[in-house]
Amino acid sequence: MLEIDKRFIETESLVQERKRLTNEDLVGMFGANYKQLIEHKAVQLGINERLQFFDSAKPHDGSQAVYIVEQFVGNDWILASVLEPNMETSKHHHRAPMIREKYLHIAGESFVSLDGKEFPLNSEQNLIEVPLDIIHQVRTQENPSLTLIIMENARLVAPGKLHVKLP
Repeated sequence: MLEIDKRFIETESLVQERKRLTNEDLVGMFGANYKQLIEHKAVQLGINERLQFFDSAKPHDGSQAVYIVEQFVGNDWILASVLEPNMETSKHHHRAPMIREKYLHIAGESFVSLDGKEFPLNSEQNLIEVPLDIIHQVRTQENPSLTLIIMENARLVAPGKLHVKLP
């Protein structure tokens, strides 16, 4: 059964105002089948619950990324993230010992920084797993990116303790 935990959804008022990405914007960036690409990747990973897509992308505090999926499946937090060209997520790390975060390429290209060393996330390098307590951030260059993020065991962490954001 689909369950969205509102404790983890940030308020829009904390994010710099910008145009909301619509379904038409996403189709223009990633093609008409972008939702099927995300669902296909989720099924490949053993996520057998149907993903619930937002009508328009939702922003997060301190990040230029927006999310089109954000839900729990069991104890795992499943997110589909969009970064437009020349944008970046917050720089952060995770301290809770049970958290494992995986970034999976769906479309476009991004770069994941792990303790300052950058790795491309694209069709050739399509999975990056973030080790515990490693400072990380995702950014794009001239192309947008569509990424599936799996935060294993995120439901087991108290709200507000999942991310340690850095300046």
